[in-house]
Amino acid sequence: MHMQEIKTRPEKTKIRIPDERGRGLDTTEDNRRRQESVMALVDEVGTSLLDTVEDASLFWSRQLRSEDELGDVKGPRKHRIVVIGSGWSSHAFIKSIDTDKFDVVIISPRNYFLFTPLLAAASVGTVEYRSITEPMRKANPYASYFEGEATDIFPENRTIRMRTRMQTNDGSKIDLNVPYDMLVFSPGVKSSSFGVKGVYENCYFLKEVDDARRLRSAVQDRFERANIPEVTEEEKRRILTFVVCEGGPTGVEFCGELYDLLSTEFKTLYPKLKSLARVVMIQSGPTILPVFEESLRSVGLNVITNAGVEVALETRVNAVGPYSMTLNNGTELPYGLAVWTAGTGPRNITERLIEKVPVQAEMTSRSKKLTIDPWLRVYGTNGSILAMGDCTKMEPILPQTAQVASQQGHYLARMLNRGYDMSTPDNQPPVQTDDNNGDNGDNGGGVRKTFNLLRTLGKREADPFRFFNYGMLAYLGNDKGLAHIQANDLDLIKASGQAGFYLWRSVYFVKQVSLRNRVLVLFDWMKSRMFGRDLSRI
Repeated sequence: MHMQEIKTRPEKTKIRIPDERGRGLDTTEDNRRRQESVMALVDEVGTSLLDTVEDASLFWSRQLRSEDELGDVKGPRKHRIVVIGSGWSSHAFIKSIDTDKFDVVIISPRNYFLFTPLLAAASVGTVEYRSITEPMRKANPYASYFEGEATDIFPENRTIRMRTRMQTNDGSKIDLNVPYDMLVFSPGVKSSSFGVKGVYENCYFLKEVDDARRLRSAVQDRFERANIPEVTEEEKRRILTFVVCEGGPTGVEFCGELYDLLSTEFKTLYPKLKSLARVVMIQSGPTILPVFEESLRSVGLNVITNAGVEVALETRVNAVGPYSMTLNNGTELPYGLAVWTAGTGPRNITERLIEKVPVQAEMTSRSKKLTIDPWLRVYGTNGSILAMGDCTKMEPILPQTAQVASQQGHYLARMLNRGYDMSTPDNQPPVQTDDNNGDNGDNGGGVRKTFNLLRTLGKREADPFRFFNYGMLAYLGNDKGLAHIQANDLDLIKASGQAGFYLWRSVYFVKQVSLRNRVLVLFDWMKSRMFGRDLSRI
């Protein structure tokens, strides 16, 4: 459907608080699961309260210190923890770890944390890149940071080989060996082509800030090229065909943001081209947004198709050329810009670590993920390597989301702060030691010790990691969204349309990692609403 066919039909805002009336008799299994969810919610509220007070005391103990203490290295040697990565799990870990007890070193080629749920919005100018990033050094000023890439790991002598990102005067990069007592491994994953020919050469991705920057420039570049008078109408249509490969949350949200851009700024700036623009989504499954429940998936599909997005379900891309892509049904689809959001694969350092740990090589399937136990320890490393985030797999299988990664990061940091011995055998719970449960004489340490005693009263074994599912959100474009607010299996709110949009924005506003980010994101939203997106290419 071309832009002249797009009709923005009024859609009723839908919000529903699920209840059980009118559903008939519940089964015993339904009742049991509901009771478990309610009990889990009560337990989560109580645990979160204790965690919040403990984290707040740690935060304020840092704030009350003088700047002179930032570089103070006096005192006995601390247990060194090296963190690889700067994503959701690493950022959560760095904010929660107690640097009075540990010498913390971060290794990552990216010196900032990125709020990935708003990356699609950044790719069209709804928010600015710097509004959704926070420097890693601000997450914890008492942790050391090395800007570089971990290229190899030697578990037998607990050493990491890293290559600095910065170059020397002769243009070479420096290789360093970084020793560790404990490694927290969380490099994330990279975009994967799944073996489809031409993806890396011809498609854009949406995983990093640089991806969003390139995509933002490329979208405008297509309109500028199509605006040249000598270009034929057939070629203009090809240039202005935007294809999104896969209909997961990232792909759908980019379609929504792109629709907003095409129907507002570009409609005004390129009036002769507005009828030629076309957005196509290729989805290999029978429906889009498979992570949502069926009723919300249907709403999402209706919203984006009513907006003019052409959705090809149960269709796969076989090959991508510079000007067209071949689909599994034999169709040749001409395009001007293709965005690949079809999946992820392991980073090189993850594959290297799997090779170095014999047990991992035996346990790892084609997914090439590190297998971890319920306490996030990498099997076969005697508790010296902990892993979290998208590069891992555990039982039960967890979704590859920021929500899971963030909870893992906080969980692991708090467990180390509370003095659990991670060297117990795999699949056996770490036991709390007496020598690492004091206040260390730091500001707020007494408060943390008190809450730690309350939490561990009557038990010394660590609880395994338990993911608490708060639900899913997605933006669909035209101020419409989907929101499924949960407490594990307990449905609290299901919303679509504008209600879903306001919930989506409210949650992402609150979830920004700092006051600075909240202010900047809110300002960007207001600015783009009042004055439009800034399309200058500077």
